[in-house]
Amino acid sequence: DPSWPSYQWGQLTPVGLRQQYILGKVLAEKYPRLFEEYDYNQVYLLADNTQRCIQSAEAQLYGMYLGSGPSLKSGYPSQLAVPPYQDQRVKQLAASLPNVEAIPHNNIPNIVNIIDQSNAIIFQGDLFFFCPNQGQWSQENSNDTLAQEAWELFQNTVNNANQYLDDDHKLTALYDLVSFGDFLLVNLADDRSLPGGLRDQELIYNLTMAFTWFDFHVNNGQLIQRQLGAFNILNEVLKQLKAFKAGQPDSKKIALYSRHDT
Repeated sequence: DPSWPSYQWGQLTPVGLRQQYILGKVLAEKYPRLFEEYDYNQVYLLADNTQRCIQSAEAQLYGMYLGSGPSLKSGYPSQLAVPPYQDQRVKQLAASLPNVEAIPHNNIPNIVNIIDQSNAIIFQGDLFFFCPNQGQWSQENSNDTLAQEAWELFQNTVNNANQYLDDDHKLTALYDLVSFGDFLLVNLADDRSLPGGLRDQELIYNLTMAFTWFDFHVNNGQLIQRQLGAFNILNEVLKQLKAFKAGQPDSKKIALYSRHDT
């Protein structure tokens, strides 16, 4: 969709914020004893330095802790709960808030710890960031028997999709399909226009299936890829659980991770 501003490419959409917020609320309902009270010392959150990952983490925290953050004391002098200078906008805003609210909904999100994804070992599930063999493995997976059979299996889907695409954007190879699938899902989720007026729901389902299958197979088709991609984050989860079980003083009740793509 050409109406996408370039500065929004790769960023979290309002739809994504809403989805993360709802997931946070669902988690809070599913595990009420974990999220019944907000405690800075009991929550650890690590995000990589991709903006959409930081925003995703914050949106989910709002859903988890809505209404359970710090509030002002009962009977607190309202004149002390405003910035110490005269401004009509400050007065109007302060007058609109119930005097018990520290911020709307009494909710302060936990500070998100941020780390450069290229240096975050626990986040190196995407092998392209750190493994020199990933390019070779992905190429092998793209040309193996399974990939060739799948490409044949999805030929009707590819041909149907090409009816909506101009000559410069036809799907003629596996990587075309992977790129197109990524674009399709983002535009679909944000209720934006699709190529050539594409709205065939069955075709969209089939394209989604084809895209996700090839995307996984290329990047994780070999056992060594799955092992390397999963090891560090699984090891981190086990370390957190062991620390909590052992009652270590710096252990956390809740540990959350927000990572680029993988």
